Amino acid sequence: MHARFDLGLDQLRPYKATISRWINPDLMQNQAVSVSKAKKAIANYRNAIGRPEGLAELSVFFCEEAFSSVEPCSFGDERYFVALIRMYDRCVNFVLRLPLAQRRAYVERLGKLRSRAKHVGWGVEDELVGMMPISTSSGKNYDTLHVRTRWRRHNQPRGPSPSVAEPRRPLLLAVLLCVLKT
Repeated sequence: MHARFDLGLDQLRPYKATISRWINPDLMQNQAVSVSKAKKAIANYRNAIGRPEGLAELSVFFCEEAFSSVEPCSFGDERYFVALIRMYDRCVNFVLRLPLAQRRAYVERLGKLRSRAKHVGWGVEDELVGMMPISTSSGKNYDTLHVRTRWRRHNQPRGPSPSVAEPRRPLLLAVLLCVLKT
């Protein structure tokens, strides 16, 4: 209710606390990681308020917390990294919807996240570089931003492969020919 009616000083604080708790838990307290619960905090904010600057802030915060969790320890869950890459993609999309004046700070934060990905491994840096907002000019003209979409282009959901969609006809034909010859 407070978030919807713009009450309180920091509307994002409870959402950030939830994200931080689930994406960067205190492992010494035996807390578990839950990407879905951290993403649910962003979905709850979108349902309650849905302001573009809040969505951008929460998604960038999600990625920052994910990197903070991964950097000190060698965490190696592929699903965690896929969620990080997908959230970064959402960050880029949220940031590009913001007005130019608000966009600059987020673009700088996204650039810092990309540089932090160098030490993570698992191809995370390559994917983030493929989605990083770039400028068509000297790098300072933020109103001409474009997004490289290698992740979305190559990782679109596909239909079933031909071997699954159609029964293995050549194999069946070969078996049928063998049966008919005998």
